[in-house]
Amino acid sequence: MGGLTLGVFAVILLGASATLITKFGPPAIFEVFAAVTAVAAAIATFFFPSASISEDLVRDAAGFTRPVWFIITGIVLMSLVQAMIFSFLQPMGTDRGLSPVQIQSVLVTLGLVAMTPTLLAAFLQKRLPPMRVAMTGTLLQGAVAVLISCSSGFLPYAVGAVVFPFIMLFTHTFVFGHLARLDLTGRAVAATPAMLVGNMIGPLLGGTLVQTTGYLGLGSAAAAVDLIALCCFIAASQRATSAIQPLPQLNQ
Repeated sequence: MGGLTLGVFAVILLGASATLITKFGPPAIFEVFAAVTAVAAAIATFFFPSASISEDLVRDAAGFTRPVWFIITGIVLMSLVQAMIFSFLQPMGTDRGLSPVQIQSVLVTLGLVAMTPTLLAAFLQKRLPPMRVAMTGTLLQGAVAVLISCSSGFLPYAVGAVVFPFIMLFTHTFVFGHLARLDLTGRAVAATPAMLVGNMIGPLLGGTLVQTTGYLGLGSAAAAVDLIALCCFIAASQRATSAIQPLPQLNQ
């Protein structure tokens, strides 16, 4: 349900933001972000849920195991690639001569497609091995990043842009479920915001690459980062089999 809610919100945000930017100029996007963040802060302040796990688990908790660290590193790298490419999705379309209507249609379609990956992942969670999904996801993310960065026509740009966030959302749903089984204390899953630090670094790194090497360099760097993430997931899968345990029960 969380993924579906995010998808619906993305459609509304992308559609409304494009209209506001056209009417009031680029600075309007920052006002939109400020308003959304203020609402999110208010909700988190007054309605944040509370839950605790067994005190024995907390007392006996040691540091993260190597498989957990490998998975966390892989997630950070995938989020870095996501931000590197997604931050320049609109500029890439504009620089290739696409009209604002074409770009906006791609963004709205992207938001609609973003509703589906978490629901599909929930349906397939017991049918697909999570680390295989993670490894496949990194390869697909790198390939689509190169497609978006190097394509010159509307069709490959549009297909790549629509598929790109689907890959990340579908993959990390499986990965976080796997993390929950590897780390019984729940600390790894709770550290999700820290894992998405790549989202903060990505725009800066992507901008530097675009200025120095162009969009081709951006796509090549994204593919290289995804290969490192793939190595992390391979290392985690080789070490994690014996570490998987049943999920703990939450104390209500």
